[in-house]
Order: sequence, then structure tokens, then C-alpha cells
Amino acid sequence: MFQVTATTLAEYLDFDRARRSDLVGLHALLRKAAPDLRRHFHKGTPAGEPGMRMKMIGYGKFRYTVKSRKTVEWPVIGVALQMSYISVYVAVTKAGAPIVPNYAGQLGELRMGRNNFSFERFADLKTTSLSSLFAELPTYSNLIRKILFDACRVDLNRAASETLGSRAVTGQRVSPIWDFARWQACAS
Repeated sequence: MFQVTATTLAEYLDFDRARRSDLVGLHALLRKAAPDLRRHFHKGTPAGEPGMRMKMIGYGKFRYTVKSRKTVEWPVIGVALQMSYISVYVAVTKAGAPIVPNYAGQLGELRMGRNNFSFERFADLKTTSLSSLFAELPTYSNLIRKILFDACRVDLNRAASETLGSRAVTGQRVSPIWDFARWQACAS
């Protein structure tokens, strides 16, 4: 199994020198299209804790509560080195549906999943479409900070109840794949 052993952002970028330029190119595009999503090193969750153990480059952060009531931090966008490709994970949906499939065949992707895609080289990507995808995300990430998270310190389930009032669905676990479009009516 392929495993990145980096412990810092700099080490992650240098882990596979042959693909460093691909990560740097993606970063430059992301910074231009979604400047509010700050880059950071996501170290994964420790063994025995909920969440994915995968190390990756994160853009933006949010917290979600799992069934055990523990809180997990996750990037809004995650970029992960795989053995022979790079994966981009998007933790935002729009109107209840993943955003990434709306761009199927338009990104220059190697493969596409539910709300992620993979590529081998940055040069293979169609940067105009990719910029459009990333430009959709700051709107939703701003809602994370402004409405639900209070700088990522508020439990999402409690915040959703407070924000939605009588519209909150009690006892329903909130998914880590966020649908911020449904919260927009509550923002005003």
C-alpha cells in the first residue's frame, strides 16, 4: 500500500519530487480560483480515532461530528498523492448533490468518484473548467465560517439546530459531505 510518510507541508511537497511541480501547479490554480481556502498540511487522524488516516494537503478546514459525538477536522479540498496519480477530494455538495460530477469529462481527469477526481499530471488538466469548479467552493466555505462554525469551534449539530430553529431535524447525524445550499435560506 502506498503511504506518504511526510509530517509537514514542506515534506509532503518534496515526498515525490517528480510530482512536486504538479502539486505546485494545482496550488497556483487553487489560490487564484479560491483564495479564501488556506493551504495546510492535514496529518490524518490518529489510529483509533474516527476519520481518515490519510495525509494530504488541505485547503480550508471544517469540523464535523461523528456518531460517537467526537469531532473530526477535515479539509474543504484535499489533495493526496497516490502511487501513480494525484487525487482531489471536495467536501462540498450543492443542492444535495456532489459538485465534482457536474464537471465530468471537462477537467481532464484520469478518473472521477462521487465528489473527487484524480489526475496523473497537472498538464493533463483543463484549467478553465478546474478553475470554475474551485471558484464555486469559497461561497460554501464562507458559510462554514460565518453560519455554522464560529471559526470551527462550534459543534455542527448544535449550530445547525440553533441556525435552523424549528426546521432542524432532531436525531439526524449531519454528513461530513456538506450541502451548504440548503443552509443559504437561513443565512439571511
